[in-house]
Amino acid sequence: MLKVQLLCLYLIVLSAHANANNSFINNSAVILQYHHVSEHTPASTSISPDDFKAHLDWIKEHDFDVLSLPDIIENLKTKKPLNSSKTLAITFDDANRSVCDIAWPILKEYKLPFTLFISTEGVEKNFRSQCSWSQLKEIYQSGLMTLGNHSHQHLNMVSGELLQNKTKWERLVKNEIVKAQGLIESNIGEASDLFAYPYGEYNSELSKIVTDLGFIGIGQHSGAVGFESDFSALPRFPASGAFANLETLSVKLYSLAFPAKLSFNVENPIELNSNKNPPTLTLHATNKNILMGTNCFNGRGERLPSSIENDRLIVSTDKALHTGRHRYTCTKKSDQPNRFYWISHQWLVEKHSANWFSTIYKNLLEK
Repeated sequence: MLKVQLLCLYLIVLSAHANANNSFINNSAVILQYHHVSEHTPASTSISPDDFKAHLDWIKEHDFDVLSLPDIIENLKTKKPLNSSKTLAITFDDANRSVCDIAWPILKEYKLPFTLFISTEGVEKNFRSQCSWSQLKEIYQSGLMTLGNHSHQHLNMVSGELLQNKTKWERLVKNEIVKAQGLIESNIGEASDLFAYPYGEYNSELSKIVTDLGFIGIGQHSGAVGFESDFSALPRFPASGAFANLETLSVKLYSLAFPAKLSFNVENPIELNSNKNPPTLTLHATNKNILMGTNCFNGRGERLPSSIENDRLIVSTDKALHTGRHRYTCTKKSDQPNRFYWISHQWLVEKHSANWFSTIYKNLLEK
């Protein structure tokens, strides 16, 4: 009798451990980002139709649960575990014509939901490179597409030129978001509360504006999303161009949300002559064991020095970052075979006097 009781107790404990473990890994999802599905568009942001189908076939063969992005976010925000330990969302940026003409028939065949983030100026002006409002409305009515906001003009919203005048900058970026939302609602009938930052670039002031306007912010820095994610700047994995290779993409698809929160010592963008360049990234965890074994890298794949202090992992480098975009990425092996916790942060380093879009933005600020 005692043996039976001990066996039952063991099974209960084992079941509780398994459920807790499954619940934990069901707290993660991956968001994929595409732009063009074509062989005749810029290679850096394109994937061929055949390769796109190969992605979808691989996802199906490996039993991934493809959900709409709003459904995933709702679960994670309310801390409700997902049904599968392998969950993902498919997204596209910009409303490029190939999404409506090529990607949509494929997604319709596979019956997969997806989100399209629209920069509305090109659609409103009937640019030949963009989907039309009538196409978008027809696809939306299928029930498989969520429409998200990607601003009106697709401006670099954290340009140094704009940030020199905070009052005009704030008015401009709010108008960009509100105008795009209004155009989507008036032409389609409904718009989601999802906003994708143009170029994936943001700072705390912009993310606060996005949040105050009632949006969930979506970036382009890599990593899985989870309960601890920053819902003003959720990460995505690019899956086009150099990132379309399934051998490397599959590792990202299996990634898990890092059970830690980020903080940093300098805002984005960083001026080239800032005394806080290079910047420092800090991961805050509930205990040191979560951080043990974490490796961090820069955008070139070079190992970054890090140290653990109490329940914080501090990451930096001795070399100042040069002008342009940079990324710190941290990963750690999980207790699930071939699955890594994955988190990253993007930095933008620039000179105010030599901004990439200075002439455009000066004109905008004068309006």
